Amino acid sequence: MIRYLAISGLLSLCGGSLGAQVTAELRPGQAQAGAIAPGDTLRVDFDLPADHFFLATLDQWDIDLAVRWLDSEGKLLRYFDGASGGSLEIFSGRNEAAGTYTFEIIPLPSARRAGEYELYLQRVEPVATELAARIDQIMAPYDRQDTPGAAVGILRGGELAFAKGYGMANLEHALPFRPETVSDIGSVAK
Repeated sequence: MIRYLAISGLLSLCGGSLGAQVTAELRPGQAQAGAIAPGDTLRVDFDLPADHFFLATLDQWDIDLAVRWLDSEGKLLRYFDGASGGSLEIFSGRNEAAGTYTFEIIPLPSARRAGEYELYLQRVEPVATELAARIDQIMAPYDRQDTPGAAVGILRGGELAFAKGYGMANLEHALPFRPETVSDIGSVAK
């Protein structure tokens, strides 16, 4: 809370932009909130043991943000930007080597003014080795009550080896996806 107030106060005193990189540390189950302006970059470091999976969300208000995931040497591993300003960005990844990794939060060029954000590192866990647990990790960004989902089925040797629904089949009517959910895959699947 103090960091948020300090950043917000500095933004208002400086007319909206710190112009510099702000670095913070994040642990699983923690959130980092604040304000960010065009031209700013927020660097958030977090430690990952080898062969681990993470799930994170970036809630963004009044500003469209993207996230770059960097390894301990600063190499770009992935770029996340699937949502527009005022939306929740849900993203995940897995690493191979242990180290301190970084999320860089950056406003997109279309950003015209400062906005608030909250970055939340929801889960950090070993990469699953069993089929069902691994699919659960892959589908974790879609397994929410506020996002469209999917049903996943896997056949092995002609037999159904796995079937599970993730997320919502219908947001308006709060219907979850189930393996037996009928989906119109005509023009929607294009």
